[in-house]
Amino acid sequence: MKRLISNKQIQNLCYGILLLSLLTVPSSSSATEPEFATTGYFRVGHGISSGGVQECFKTPGAGAKYRLGNECENYSDIGGHLLKSFGQEDEKYAAYIKAAWQFELAGNYDRQIDWLGTSQLYLELGNFSKLTGEAKVWLGRHYYSRPDIHINDFFFLNLKGDGIGIKDISAGPGKFAYAYMQQRQHPSGIVFNDQIKQSMHEVRWYELPINKNGELLLYGMLTRIHGRTAGATAIHSVDGWSVGAIHTQQAFLGGKNTLSLQYGKGSARQAGAQLFESREAIGKLTTATAAQQLNSSRTIRVTEQHVVDGSRWAWMSVLIYERKMHAAFDGTDQTWISAGVRPMYFFNDNWRAVAEFGHDRVRNHLTSTQGALNKATIALELAKARGFWERPVLRLYGTHAGWSESFRGQVGGSTFANKTSGWNAGIQIEHWW
Repeated sequence: MKRLISNKQIQNLCYGILLLSLLTVPSSSSATEPEFATTGYFRVGHGISSGGVQECFKTPGAGAKYRLGNECENYSDIGGHLLKSFGQEDEKYAAYIKAAWQFELAGNYDRQIDWLGTSQLYLELGNFSKLTGEAKVWLGRHYYSRPDIHINDFFFLNLKGDGIGIKDISAGPGKFAYAYMQQRQHPSGIVFNDQIKQSMHEVRWYELPINKNGELLLYGMLTRIHGRTAGATAIHSVDGWSVGAIHTQQAFLGGKNTLSLQYGKGSARQAGAQLFESREAIGKLTTATAAQQLNSSRTIRVTEQHVVDGSRWAWMSVLIYERKMHAAFDGTDQTWISAGVRPMYFFNDNWRAVAEFGHDRVRNHLTSTQGALNKATIALELAKARGFWERPVLRLYGTHAGWSESFRGQVGGSTFANKTSGWNAGIQIEHWW
């Protein structure tokens, strides 16, 4: 008989029943009424490229692309939460329980919008007592920590998945947190019926006031691919580790500056930008040699971003250096360097002119080849108020990109397969709350 409901759907249903039961239990007279709120992000629009549906321009091997006027899909990430507090309304640290959920939908401009899945579904309990202070425990599917660079949508630390953790524990001058996450999936490219487990333990010490107007976050993680044997095929175990530091400086050159340093090795070779290995990578681990090759793979990454949000001008600038040394395992031995800026001029409270300039360069050290892509966008935006982060916004844009001869046929899809430059133009609405 065909299975109508998957195990994952059953698991999600059980989570939902648990959340509802916990939020609707009778409470003491000191408990407040449940609070409901929604959160979300969406962008919708349409564009053209050389008379056809809009194509986007991304450098082969780069971890991201500059996004203004260079997004080719409708996308939404909508969620919400129910929160019940067990204290007086004016009590600052009243105990609470929160149930949160979020789901994603997306589709290219010329395609239907599809359901991508449940991105968040978790419980959080906090403020248990004066002894534990602001400590919080969470359980479920969670976007735990996802600092990013907005103008190219690069999540340089992307901890999301199923797990459990505790955070906001007072620890000296800062706070301490621990998180455990795991994932199970079938390896691809081989006949292997069992799922392979991957796990991650992360500890962090954050909100460290190391200088005036500056805070430091330090983290370290241990990861593991849990090998196993199914029939005559064995998937070998591989361990990994990653460390990093993120420094945030307020009131720096008129704005906010964020600097990150990251290193990852073995099954944590992506240095936090990708938490778990792909099905394809796991499918390669059928020999001890392949496992050793993955174990020796490593990545070094540095990111720098600066945001100024003034009353007449605003802008964001970014620099990225990333060195991937994965050659023995999958042939990746490259350096990615990226520099970009998005300036914004406010004509008045509602109208503004925006531009974005991005340069991405990737060097392949195995073949001693390299190439670059330069992208420029101008846009006119209508918003409800001034501010770099102010949304919703309606924008009209035009984009031009040019790339190296070495990237011919690898940028811009079939529309620009035989070219080294291209353009697109369109309209877009973007909003978050």
